[in-house]
Amino acid sequence: MKEVEVGSHPAHIVFTEDGEYVLVTNYQDNNISIIDAKTYKLINNLATGKDPHGFRISSDSKYAYVANLGEDTVYITFTN
Repeated sequence: MKEVEVGSHPAHIVFTEDGEYVLVTNYQDNNISIIDAKTYKLINNLATGKDPHGFRISSDSKYAYVANLGEDTVYITFTN
């Protein structure tokens, strides 16, 4: 078992289709954490809109679409 420190109030966890990354929405920090799925190391925290919650990864694993509950927007970012 591994433990990875991410942001405050992690809400959802999604794996990229290619299995390279794990992404976590951090609701109270207004960001997402990108984790290397093989090493379990935190790669980066990327700012999103207010109150990021649910999200999906594109079928080609290139984009993450994050719903921001606090401002009724969708944040789109590259996963790598």
